[in-house]
Amino acid sequence: MGADPLYGGTGEPPPSDDEVLFVVANPSALSSGEIAVRTRLSAAGYTVTLADDSTVTAADAATASAVLVAASVSTSLGSRLRDVAVPVMMWKPWLYDDMRMTGSTANVDYGSVSTATVTVTAPAHPLAAGLTGAVTAYASAQTVAFGVPASGASTVATVAGRLGLFVYESGAPMVGGTLAPACRLGFPAGTTSPTAFTANWGALFDAAVRYVVGGCAASG
Repeated sequence: MGADPLYGGTGEPPPSDDEVLFVVANPSALSSGEIAVRTRLSAAGYTVTLADDSTVTAADAATASAVLVAASVSTSLGSRLRDVAVPVMMWKPWLYDDMRMTGSTANVDYGSVSTATVTVTAPAHPLAAGLTGAVTAYASAQTVAFGVPASGASTVATVAGRLGLFVYESGAPMVGGTLAPACRLGFPAGTTSPTAFTANWGALFDAAVRYVVGGCAASG
């Protein structure tokens, strides 16, 4: 059976009863990157609910299968989603410390780098999407997130020599020793990078979304 060009996997897309809460800066004026992400999620069969970063609460996430947090959101979102018992995938590195995913020193514990390449360091992990080594993720260099997680996280890929793709499974110790209330995933994307993705980036993104929607089960 062939691969769906948007879903990125074989077989049918996931069922539409999986709701993804997509937190953005302004649901009424999505950026090009956010439009690309929403389109990809919808084409893969997910029900996408947009949430405003200035008003979203933990209660809004309670019924979602997963929460995705875009790079465009304000740091004023802070720790509002930190304790939700729902998987969270994000590519806003300046919130990684608020989520206890990394330490608090900008450009050391978290930040952004410019790159067109993602280097998969754990090819056997479901998040690797079957890729290995250095792969071209973007058509041109893009500004993408990096973060240095605690030892309780699984690290899957680097960007420009920095850790870019990592995940805490539910119950894993995060920064400060707090246990993850549900899985937390840091993804190497940026504000506009989804509009420049290659098939490799698409495979990594699709695998990450499937992983969090599925509760980050080891089977992927």
